[in-house]
Parts: sequence; C-alpha cells; structure tokens
Amino acid sequence: MPSLNTDWVLVDVVGADEDSFFSACEKLKAHWHEYAANKLTNRTGAGVVAGDVVALSASNAASVALSDVVGSHETFVVAQDSLANVAEGEFARAGLVSCKSTGTINNGEYIRKSATTKAVESTGIPVTDGLRPPDGAIGYAAGAASGGFVVAMLYGFTAFDAPYILYRDGHDVTVAASSVETTLLHDAVSLPAGALGTLGEVEFYAEGYINGDGSGGESNGTVTFRIYYGASVTCTITYQVQGAGGNPSSEAWQLTHRLSAHNAATDSQKAITTMQTREPSTSPTKALTPVVYRGNSAEDSTAAKALDLTVDFEFARAGTNITCEHVMIIVKP
Repeated sequence: MPSLNTDWVLVDVVGADEDSFFSACEKLKAHWHEYAANKLTNRTGAGVVAGDVVALSASNAASVALSDVVGSHETFVVAQDSLANVAEGEFARAGLVSCKSTGTINNGEYIRKSATTKAVESTGIPVTDGLRPPDGAIGYAAGAASGGFVVAMLYGFTAFDAPYILYRDGHDVTVAASSVETTLLHDAVSLPAGALGTLGEVEFYAEGYINGDGSGGESNGTVTFRIYYGASVTCTITYQVQGAGGNPSSEAWQLTHRLSAHNAATDSQKAITTMQTREPSTSPTKALTPVVYRGNSAEDSTAAKALDLTVDFEFARAGTNITCEHVMIIVKP
C-alpha cells in the first residue's frame, strides 16, 4: 500500500494562487511512494546510494549490513538515498522498488541477491501461477534490465529452501530410430546458478514409449538414453528394444534421475538413475528388471548449466521410434 513519508512536510509559498493546492504549496521532500519503508542506519562500512541492496543487520538494531552471497537467505532492503556510513535514512523493504542489478534480467523473472555487491540478479526462473518462488528469491522483476537498475516487486522476505518445479512439459516428442543422438525434451532447460548449492538435489522424471517394427528379437537393435548436466553425462543406460512376433508393438518406459551436490561441494555431483520398461507381450503387465545407474560429474554449479535427456538407437530402422510423453524437473535446494 502506498504510504507517506511523514518526516517530509509541505510548506506554504507566499503569493501563490489560492485556488490551487499544489501551486499554494511547495513540495519540500514530500512524496507518496509505492513501497513500504523504514528508517534504518547504514552500517555497511561504506556509503550507499539509492538502489543499493543491503541486508537487515543481525548485529545492530534498526540497521543494515552487507550480504553479498548468491541466493542469501538474509532479509534485504533497498537504499532510497545517498547515505554515509552510520548515517540514518530511508530503506524500502517491500513493494515496487528500483534496485541495483547485474546480468540480464527478463521481465517477470524471480530475482535474488547476487554475489555482486549491493546488487540483485535473475534466478532464470519466470513467475508461474501455482508455483512457489525458488530458494533465495526476494521478489520478481517488473521490467527488463541488463545491468544498471531493475524495477522489482519486493516481497519483504526471502524464500527459503522451498522445492520448486523448474520444468514441466506434456508435449509428445517423437524421435525416429537413428544413430544420431537427439534430445527428447521439447524445450531447452537450464539449471540456474547456485541451485544445487552444497546440499541441493534435482529430481528428473521422464516417461513415454517405444514403437518397435514388430520384427521381434534383437533385430530391433538397442536404444541408449543419456542425461547431461552441463557438458557431463551423468547417466548412460542402454537396453534391447523389444518386439512381438511380427506385430508392431509399444513398450512403456519410465526414468527417474536424481542429481545432487556431493561432499558438500559446488564442483562435485553424484547421480542415481532408475529406469524400467514394460515388455510388450500377451501379458501387458510383465515388466523388465529395472536398471540402476550411478554417475557423477564435476561441474561448477555456481554457474547456470544445461540439463538434457537424449536418445540414440544402435541403427536406423523404419517403423521404430521413441516418444517422450511427459517430463518434470524438480529442484530441492
């Protein structure tokens, strides 16, 4: 709700037009603003200027301090004036505010504290109805920016350790049998910088079916699934495409992949993948033995990295293809 800074006043101007309120008064540091604000003391150790993003101090009452950690869970406010160290002034805590920013920020993306001093950055995740803000989000961009300043809607709090859906899609993506490795995802997906942290995890679910040409046996060849985190392959599973005695057949498949930070480090990850298929036969509930694969990577998770699911066949074969029907990727910070 807009509020009035009551420390700033209106004064009469001698000789002004009596019929006009605004011409009969001079605005002397008086304004309505579109944010909630508090008078706080700057204890960052240096001066701040309007737009600087700082945290409420845990050491000093009614004060602010620096907190320049990516995705920090501190409560952040934004300076509205130029203030020397230990000077008192107005800081916005919630509402529509112009904030110092770094990097590219698209309108409607959640923002968080950046490692760049006194600045915010994009989480890379757009606001989506029905989904909770990602970990570390302090609001969302109400305009686009590329460095400089971004107009943002601040929540007045920081989202904390809330699992969120990074990607969800239900389009059928069908790939014909080919030895060329091809993505099974409908869209390009990127895991935001810092999403894994030192204890985080990503759960990757995918499911669909494979159409064999009905010739049966090993003549259908094999199919290989791979999951990528950045440039690293964190899963490789190959199995025999089934077939049923001369009749075209479809076999269902389901994959669950869990990628997590390893050894409390941001440059080490481990992954466990479970995949199961249903054999097409006269007994449609007959399942093949699940395959479990353990992988690892050494990607720098403090940078954004692509996530992908790909497939390739042992050889091209007419009438054989694979379809991915549904994908969901959940981030657990």
